[in-house]
Amino acid sequence: MPHVRALADEDHSLDLLPHDSLTTLKKFKTTLKKILWEGMGNCTDSMFADHEGKSILEFKQSNLTVLSAIDEDSLDKWFELHFTSGVVVKGRLCEDHVIAAFYNNARIYGSLGKELCIALDIALAAGGCEAVVEGFYSVIGAHKTNGGQSNNVLVKRAIVDWSLPNPLSCPKTNGRDRSALH
Repeated sequence: MPHVRALADEDHSLDLLPHDSLTTLKKFKTTLKKILWEGMGNCTDSMFADHEGKSILEFKQSNLTVLSAIDEDSLDKWFELHFTSGVVVKGRLCEDHVIAAFYNNARIYGSLGKELCIALDIALAAGGCEAVVEGFYSVIGAHKTNGGQSNNVLVKRAIVDWSLPNPLSCPKTNGRDRSALH
């Protein structure tokens, strides 16, 4: 992205080069740990919501001790949250509140660093709703042939292709002759 390149040229202290990515990832992981386990930024209660959509207020009264992912038939990611008070709460991650905290909470923003927020800007810009729809239709377009497939078949093929991981990202396909996969 041209504006990121210009920013990197303007501010040489930014760690935006590929060899700096591990440092940025380490800052990200450290910050997430501090938010969850140490209460950095005092905003964890709004990052999770219960089944009614209300904030998990137990974060204000005690510390988190265990965070376990729960398999549910839902688009939301649900967790079982165990607190030092002995209370166990089921909550879903509120991604919008997490992202807002990254940008609006000075302590969290400072811990993450400008580089991660720039990377997040790029990811959010590239992964917006429009990009998802365009991506889905490009999959349908790739499956389209000169006649012979109904829209129904194209949609079903696209859903399967969309739902499965890229073969190149699967460990068993790495190192093999990839041409045989297609």
